[in-house]
Amino acid sequence: MERILLIAIVGALAAACGGASHSAEKSPVADVALAPDSPLPAEPTVLAPLPDRHATLTFDVGSLAPLPFVHGTIGGVSTWMLVDSGASTQFVPSWMADRAKVQTRPTTASVSDHVRHDMNVALADRSLIAIDAWGGLTPGELLVVDEKARGLGAEFGVGIMLSPQALDDERAVILELDRRSIRTGSEADAVRALAARKIAVDSDDIEFCHGVFSVAATIDGHAVRLTVDTGASSSDLFSLSDAGRALAPRSARRSEGEAGSGPVALRVYKGARIQVGGLSIRKDIDIFTGAPEIDCPVDGVLGIDVLRSCVLVFGSGKGQLRIQCNE
Repeated sequence: MERILLIAIVGALAAACGGASHSAEKSPVADVALAPDSPLPAEPTVLAPLPDRHATLTFDVGSLAPLPFVHGTIGGVSTWMLVDSGASTQFVPSWMADRAKVQTRPTTASVSDHVRHDMNVALADRSLIAIDAWGGLTPGELLVVDEKARGLGAEFGVGIMLSPQALDDERAVILELDRRSIRTGSEADAVRALAARKIAVDSDDIEFCHGVFSVAATIDGHAVRLTVDTGASSSDLFSLSDAGRALAPRSARRSEGEAGSGPVALRVYKGARIQVGGLSIRKDIDIFTGAPEIDCPVDGVLGIDVLRSCVLVFGSGKGQLRIQCNE
């Protein structure tokens, strides 16, 4: 942008000097009014439209849960990337950063995982990331989270958590989970994508806090607020939320779940009725040990088990999300 402005200023000054070389007697009336301190207005700069980007989603990576993945590289090293709207920014586990020889720098920032456990982080450049068919990400901060090579994610080479709302392409990001597609587009493209699904979620029910979105819902009649989390294989509740406390007595013990900081205990509530806008679906709900935050209180997450039939449109401006779904 700075270079464009300088070119426009130089052009205006050249026009003014050219006009001053003529005497008033030889100049048309229109030119007499042009003085050196009143340069010709610069021609407006016309920018080429941004190219649309597109990548194909796959829900089949090894024996991992059916979550939305894209393929790409970091520092030229091949990796799978989880499209994770529950992440407020792009991040890479330290084992993948080591593998790709990513240079990092320290930071005082702190991050927490799904169950609010703090994790150590460093910073790198997110322009090291490129998505197949999409291209490279814009320069900016990439979080490197202290996580050693362990678990199924490392086993199957899932080395990037990709936040769709933080792709920073200055266009709408259209995440069509039901059509296995993520792309950028104009507002008209976004409207068409939303209109292709029948069931709307009221925008007034959607909130933006700490870089992620949450939506108002009910679970078996209990009012809840859930993080919109395409990186979660199943919807869940915190055990110390009001709804979690109410449903826990009718839940059953389940094997340990997994968060970024490691294994966590959970229970499962069978056959819950989840209502989000006009979408009503019956699913099992996991109940994690934990409590809602004070400043951005949510009761749990709305996972891919519900969102799989939906399109999520993240606006070009920060904090904008629209959701439409099919049954």
